[in-house]
Amino acid sequence: MREMLIAGKVHYPPNGWWEDLLFYLQNNHVLLSAFCAHPAHPYTRCRRSLVLLSSVTFAFFLNAVFIAAVQTTLLRSILEVKATLSKATIGTIVQMMWDVPSGMVGACTCANASCLPSCVVRLCHCVSCAILACHLYLGILYGIVGVVILALEKSERTEVDEVSLEFAHAKVLAWATSVPFLALIFGCSRYFEKRKSAKDVVAHWQKSAKAPVDLD
Repeated sequence: MREMLIAGKVHYPPNGWWEDLLFYLQNNHVLLSAFCAHPAHPYTRCRRSLVLLSSVTFAFFLNAVFIAAVQTTLLRSILEVKATLSKATIGTIVQMMWDVPSGMVGACTCANASCLPSCVVRLCHCVSCAILACHLYLGILYGIVGVVILALEKSERTEVDEVSLEFAHAKVLAWATSVPFLALIFGCSRYFEKRKSAKDVVAHWQKSAKAPVDLD
């Protein structure tokens, strides 16, 4: 199972489409993977929690930017609606662009491959840890910038209660809307994976059919 997760497999026979999708979300969704990932996941629970922390701090920065953008304009009532739509679309896409690289580093084949020399595996593992640390520190830095942005904004919407409510709403919305995006990625990956598997079976069958028969 660990080798299949490292290789990025999305189809696990005899599971059906929905079972594979649920398993994929449990191991790739930032929130779900922190608590529901398979024990053989290449990331440890601690590292998955760090990825979640980085995601949350970056989301706080995005939320602060949206609040500041609305406050600096005159057409606030219209832009508040646009800001909500932006959080569900642009905000989600930007958030996923931030979250995906950390997941890719965690599933780095070189850092988990058993066929490579142990010294190479250790080196790749150290590099992946360093990249994850930089990703985490950068996320925290973005979070601090978000705090500064809100501190400079003097309005009712920058009160602690209001900011906390908007941030919680935006983050839940981002986690919810990321599911269809991940489902789309999963669907495409599963289709091409099964297609490749079918081609391999056909190629193996054709090769076996052409093999000479030993009559002795």
